Amino acid sequence: MSPLPPPPLPPRINRNVPFTAASFTAAGDTRGAFTCGTGASGTTSGALVIVTFNSIYSSAPVVVVSPTNSAAATLGGGIYVTTTASGFAINVPNSPPISTTFTFNYHVIG
Repeated sequence: MSPLPPPPLPPRINRNVPFTAASFTAAGDTRGAFTCGTGASGTTSGALVIVTFNSIYSSAPVVVVSPTNSAAATLGGGIYVTTTASGFAINVPNSPPISTTFTFNYHVIG
C-alpha cells in the first residue's frame, strides 16, 4: 500500500486594505473555504479578497463562490467574482459593514 499524497497547498490569499486578514481552511487550487473581514475603520467597495493560485491555469477558470455565514449572504448589493488564469477576487459593489467577518466556500472549474 503506497502512502497517501500530501494535501494540496492552499492558494495565496491577500486582503485588500482596509479589510482584515484572511485565512483558508481545507483549501487548494480547485476548492476550499476561507474567512475574511472588515476592520473597525472605514471600508470601501471593490475587492474584498484576492486569491492567487499555486498553479496558473491555461485560461481563466470558472469560479463558483458561496457565502457560508449570514454576514456574507447579506452583503449589501451582493458579491461578484472576477477571474484570471492566476487567481480570482471576490468583489463588493458597496461598502461592507465595519468589524464584520465573512466566510465563503469556493470551487474552481477549469
